Amino acid sequence: MLKAQNKKGFSLAETLIVVAIIAVLAAIAFIGIITHMRSMTKLEYDKYAKEIFIAAQNHLSMAHRQGYRGCVYFGEKDTEEDGVYYLVVSKDSFTEGSVLNLMLPFGSIDNTVRMGGQYIIRYHKDSGTVLDVFYCESDGRYPLTNLSNYYTELKSKKDDDDLLKNYVNNSVVGWYGGAEGIGSLAHGEDLTEPAIEVVNAETLYVRVLDSNTPAEGYSLTLIIEGRNGQVSVPLYGGSGSEIKPPILPGIPGEYLILLDDITTSGRRFSEINSTCFASVLTPGENLKFRVVASNKEKLSNVAYSKTVTTNSLYGDQSTDNKAVISNIRHLQNLDESVLKTDSSITFAEQNANLSWTDFQARIQNDPWYSATSVHFRPVSPKQDLEYDGGNNFISDVTVSETGAAGVFGTLTGGKVEKLKLKDCTVSGSSAGTLAGSTNGTTVSNVLAYNTGSGRAATVSGTENAGGLIGNVIGGKIENSAAALVVSCGGSAGGLIGAAGSGATVTGCYSGGHTDRGDYYTHDAAGKRAAPIYNVTGVTAGGLIGSAGNAGIEYSYSTCSVSGTTAGGFVGTAGGSMTNCYATGLVAGTTRGAFAGSYTGTPSNCSYYSIVNESPKDGDPTKGFAYLGPVNSGEYAGITPFDISTAAFNTFVGSAIGDAIPYDKDFLGGRYQGKYPLRSYSSAVAHYGDWPAPETWVINR
Repeated sequence: MLKAQNKKGFSLAETLIVVAIIAVLAAIAFIGIITHMRSMTKLEYDKYAKEIFIAAQNHLSMAHRQGYRGCVYFGEKDTEEDGVYYLVVSKDSFTEGSVLNLMLPFGSIDNTVRMGGQYIIRYHKDSGTVLDVFYCESDGRYPLTNLSNYYTELKSKKDDDDLLKNYVNNSVVGWYGGAEGIGSLAHGEDLTEPAIEVVNAETLYVRVLDSNTPAEGYSLTLIIEGRNGQVSVPLYGGSGSEIKPPILPGIPGEYLILLDDITTSGRRFSEINSTCFASVLTPGENLKFRVVASNKEKLSNVAYSKTVTTNSLYGDQSTDNKAVISNIRHLQNLDESVLKTDSSITFAEQNANLSWTDFQARIQNDPWYSATSVHFRPVSPKQDLEYDGGNNFISDVTVSETGAAGVFGTLTGGKVEKLKLKDCTVSGSSAGTLAGSTNGTTVSNVLAYNTGSGRAATVSGTENAGGLIGNVIGGKIENSAAALVVSCGGSAGGLIGAAGSGATVTGCYSGGHTDRGDYYTHDAAGKRAAPIYNVTGVTAGGLIGSAGNAGIEYSYSTCSVSGTTAGGFVGTAGGSMTNCYATGLVAGTTRGAFAGSYTGTPSNCSYYSIVNESPKDGDPTKGFAYLGPVNSGEYAGITPFDISTAAFNTFVGSAIGDAIPYDKDFLGGRYQGKYPLRSYSSAVAHYGDWPAPETWVINR
């Protein structure tokens, strides 16, 4: 017969007994877990102590051989052992003159170990021998504060693992050293000095050549030092978890480390510095580079490369406030959108010709090159900038922007001088070969021109366009020139598209385009075909489209002009003009040989009347009519300089300046590359063409 099962369950006493047993077992397990965690932490700290020991010994041996050069602090003397010193180390211990900087220089071990914990290094000074390393944390799970208070006890209890696993105030202390410690370490091969080269060109990169044979524990590290700290780039033997800049392997033992590439997003110096170096370095500062070869698991010598210094963004010899511009990358790095940080650069000095074509050709041979389209970015410095071109060129630049466009986008304050802009093509809302817009800027001795004779627009804008500058607010433009084709849906000028109140223009000119000395193309038979206008706009002027109340003196234009409101010198103006002239053909609804519309006060200004002659009523037999200086009418202070032979000869005088014309008829023959009219610019020869009628006949 089957017995009935007991369905009553456990009694209360039985339940309590079970709970008590489970609690005891849990407590035993917890103690075991805690003990295991302490044991694992002790092993980890022992490992850190060994890493410090090996690095300190390898570097101390070198410092000892060199007589501890530069050291004034060696730590505390051990009162019980002769010649023994000890250093109690925390992140604030690496002070100038301390032997610690020679024992554990930056890059000698992982910096989280070097700076993250606290430790004691015992060493014998006279023999250069490390004796012990004790390691613990100042915070965390098992911290120990005031480590120096326990030096004597730790020295005597270093072999007591159980004690060090559960030391004072619940702390854990790691240890490595003693006679057995140093005796158990293997000796590595002698290491040779790595070679280093820093290439500061279209890209900034470091080339390292290492002839050492990588062995167990081998480490090769690039160290970069700036004014606010150092960063390291593991090349061999790192943990593998580091965020590093792009590194290309070359031939065996060769490493190429990229630090600045303006052609690819994410590869600019400021971006690499932020992503890989926690912004420790400062864009634009001079950096020191060196490579160290060492062994972190064996006793070995430490081999350093030479130290190389160069600038992170600009050329060599750059300083905190001066940028040396030797290539396109240096120039582009002046722009705040490329720099991506506040800049202390207030001076820039160009010391070489810069060619965008050459830049593109060189980067295609660069190991970093990717087949992506690369465009020139207009440079808009955040701060006032004085740019000295050193009479060098910037050439072949193509700029296409929706805003301010030019080699410089927007310039506020500062100065640009001694610069030549050659064969550039620019388009934007406000466009100029030098700058889309300037505000309070001084521009001096700057020239923009083409080497070919093409008449396609090289500067075009939707609002303002000028051969040199699109829009000028205040500031001074002096001894500067442009000889380009300009077109705009707003204000267009051979030199400046629009100029506002407070701007002054002195000793400047804009050069025109002719065919056979005439502002018309010609057919095969030599007959006139179509007119040539090299400045076109709604408001168009040979020198300035809309001049506002700007003051202009000792300036001229030989540009031909077409616009709704058009003038050979200015389209519209209201400021003073002194000793200025225009020679160009003018077409427009409201037009004048000198100005389309003008309300200012001129003095000793003139124009070439014969260029804008036309038959009366379309019949040459009835004589000829001549376009007046302003809105087809007369204007006091503005007269034709060819009203008579005497007037013409007085105007021209004896000054025959050099010329670099586009029109081949001016290269030889009667002109011989000389400009036959009055020139006010002291900086450059006359670039561009001029009208030939009458000038030779009157002056021969």
